[in-house]
Amino acid sequence: MSFDWYQFRQFDRATVRAAREPYLRHFAAGAQLLDVGCGRGEFLEAAGEQGFDARGIDLDPAAIEASRAAGLAAEVADALEFLPDHPDAFDAIFCAHLVEHLLAEDAARLIQAAAGSLRPGGVLCLVTPNPGSLPTITHEFWRDPSHARPYDVEALAFLCGQAGLEVTASGIDEASPRGLAIDPADLAPNDPAPPAAEPPDAQSRLAGAVAAQFDRSRLAAQLRAEIHAQQMRIEHLEDRLEQVTAALRRLVGVIYEPSEIYVVATRPGGS
Repeated sequence: MSFDWYQFRQFDRATVRAAREPYLRHFAAGAQLLDVGCGRGEFLEAAGEQGFDARGIDLDPAAIEASRAAGLAAEVADALEFLPDHPDAFDAIFCAHLVEHLLAEDAARLIQAAAGSLRPGGVLCLVTPNPGSLPTITHEFWRDPSHARPYDVEALAFLCGQAGLEVTASGIDEASPRGLAIDPADLAPNDPAPPAAEPPDAQSRLAGAVAAQFDRSRLAAQLRAEIHAQQMRIEHLEDRLEQVTAALRRLVGVIYEPSEIYVVATRPGGS
């Protein structure tokens, strides 16, 4: 169903590859790599071009057909059956947007099986939607009918630990979309207003005398006091507005986190 969903949503290969390729940084160059749930092979394609010995498995025959059509090494297989049949076989296992299709018991089995398929020192990288992102968890995640439940970083780190793996990196993929409802630039403070134009240097002697006389009057003193009071009120309002704006920026940052998280874990025992 996931392959059909990709086709229905018209996810193009270039976009998917751009989102997956940066995760190659977590693997040693030239590693023997398995992409579990490889789909149409966007990550396999990037890995092969960077010198990895990469192959993929996926449960969906249509996805594997698309991978093979792109000249990639991929086969139809159930990860929960394939991985136990390949102990100590891989230096790297990549698993993007698969675990959320599994309930907790099967997710634990998947990670346990992946740990057994890694050689000592081998690396597992799990990627999944971020349940801390409001638009992701309220809309995008549940649009896919094959999604079973979300997993956050802590849950995946726990399952990796249970499988005997050591988590070496985890967090939010800052490059993934946020689904922002507003533009954060709209919350940036405005540039200060330009200073008022200076009065002309030259003025008539009569105008200068009148101005000097008014400046010494009680009315001028009252006007200066009122202007000062108004300036103080404006500065107070500006301070309060900046506080509200800063709080709103923080709120937007929390609610609209990037849409993808990852956990990288290593099998102990490598040199």
